[in-house]
Amino acid sequence: MIPIEFQWLEECESTSRLLKERGFVASRSAESVASARQSAGVGRHGRQWIGLEGNLHYSVAIPSQFVADDIKEVIPLAVGVLVAEFLRHHTGLNICLKWPNDLTLDGKKIGGILCEASIMDGQMQGVIIGVGVNLRHAPQGHSALDYPAGTIGRLKDGSMLDAKSVALELTHWFSTHWPKLSRHFVMDRWNFYGLGAGHSWYRKSIDGFEWFTCSGLDEQGQLLLNAHGTTQSHKVNSATHDFRWNVGMGQKILIADIGNTRTKLGVAVLGHDGSVHVESMAPSDDGIELFVKAKLVESLAPVIHCLSVNPAGFKALEERLRGLSVSARLIEKKPVRLTDSRYDISALGADRWALIEWLYHEHSRGKIHWPAMVVSCGTATTIDCIDSNGCHLGGFIMIGVYSALNALADRGAMLPKSFALDAVGERPSWPTTSQTAMIEASAASTAAFIDSERDRLARHCDVSADNVALLVTGGCADLVTSRLKNPPTMVDEQLVLLGAALMAANGR
Repeated sequence: MIPIEFQWLEECESTSRLLKERGFVASRSAESVASARQSAGVGRHGRQWIGLEGNLHYSVAIPSQFVADDIKEVIPLAVGVLVAEFLRHHTGLNICLKWPNDLTLDGKKIGGILCEASIMDGQMQGVIIGVGVNLRHAPQGHSALDYPAGTIGRLKDGSMLDAKSVALELTHWFSTHWPKLSRHFVMDRWNFYGLGAGHSWYRKSIDGFEWFTCSGLDEQGQLLLNAHGTTQSHKVNSATHDFRWNVGMGQKILIADIGNTRTKLGVAVLGHDGSVHVESMAPSDDGIELFVKAKLVESLAPVIHCLSVNPAGFKALEERLRGLSVSARLIEKKPVRLTDSRYDISALGADRWALIEWLYHEHSRGKIHWPAMVVSCGTATTIDCIDSNGCHLGGFIMIGVYSALNALADRGAMLPKSFALDAVGERPSWPTTSQTAMIEASAASTAAFIDSERDRLARHCDVSADNVALLVTGGCADLVTSRLKNPPTMVDEQLVLLGAALMAANGR
């Protein structure tokens, strides 16, 4: 541990400026200061940092004897990792790092880090680290970035973080974890938290936009960007500020849901208010190339963010895009808000993961209440259950309606071999053909199981069944929900795409 004195102020102009004026970096002790209000905070490139009461305004001065030689070149990245791990530990949220020093959540900037070294006679005397985090409030209309400000806001249990308590805990965190930092640890953890390889960046030019794909960081922590369609590459250091990340809220991105039987591709709009919706869809698998060409004309990034449960389908999409000079990147299964689960989340399919992340995101926006169930009626029917405390209890995988019909048809020589699911309409009193008999039995049995699990979750949470939010998606959603005992809260065929867009916006 390193000893760090802590001071709390009700108001100051700038916590970092205060430490500079005191000259603590030249002493042999470390000191931190936090303020309830800050009137003249500064971010990168001299930008104003708006200090709203209730947010964290914090700085710590660390003398050079406590700075290991192998992290001196990557101090901003090291601090980013340390603060991201602190916030994850204290909130249960998986904060992302946008190179070099932005803290993001749900595609919005919730904080920033500014590291300023003190140099005398060519020797580093120490470093002052400023940390600002929007715990409760997001400044409006002050961002010079292409994505909006956000907040940590209410945690899963409904509580909100207290700035003074967070500052004290962060001081202890620095004291305990700073001495353990090494370059290897920093680079490894930055690759976990960072918006890294495969993500698209751009630079504005007189001709419009220049597009780049990130290939990671070099050993000095510089961002490696490859110019799209060329062999030209760039090493970007923290002094450069004309490159912009392209996947935050306020952007449009190409998104694909690669399932077992088909690929759905569309344009997802990541709204400044945290909303997500699908603006347009490719009409069919056959129309993907024409759809992508049209969207490139609209200056969308030449990258498709893909959620896939079908490796062969992803490879096939890559091949189809090769002639368009468009890359496909897989969205990784890394948690954003899904941190409390009784399920082995490493075994969750990518589609279920995306649905659960979307559910947590909408709850954080006050759009969905707990307890809740999310159901996908596709090749398989999946069900996931969230209790009143926001814990993912687990779920089920059962044969999908259409899969069940095909399996039965394959086993019965005289049974129909094709099914017009949209021709069934409302539930018949009694099926009068083999086709409607098969469809009704498959859809009704699926609906009955959903009803029973909704009832069981209601009993578990001591609420009525109609107080369990039920969200249903997938190609057979309408058919199944029309047979439910209680109506669903929402039916939307695009929920997997929406969850995928959110995961992409969080660097996954």
